[in-house]
Amino acid sequence: MSEGDIHDRVVMLEERLEALARAAAACRKMMTGARLAIAVSGLWLVAMAVGLLRDDPVWLVAAIAGLLGGVVFLGSNRSTLAQVEAEIAEVEEERAGLIEGARLRLVVSNDRPTLH
Repeated sequence: MSEGDIHDRVVMLEERLEALARAAAACRKMMTGARLAIAVSGLWLVAMAVGLLRDDPVWLVAAIAGLLGGVVFLGSNRSTLAQVEAEIAEVEEERAGLIEGARLRLVVSNDRPTLH
């Protein structure tokens, strides 16, 4: 593989890593929202159970739906995050292999070393 091909492949892998990092961040945000939905719904159910809030059937169903939806959403995003993190590890390993295999040499110009 020529130096240009290696460079292009490394650039492509770094772009893929950036996209995966954005996906991981989105999953983490969604997981935070799911945890919030679970907490709010759980507190709502407890408040209705102890009599702090009126036990209206519509609100009861909404609180249960929020709790169950939050659990499902949390689990879904947790497994997606695990897949994304595994792919990040694979891409980083491939990038490291390309860089190590490139046999870069140190070139000194104007007393500043650079890799070529």
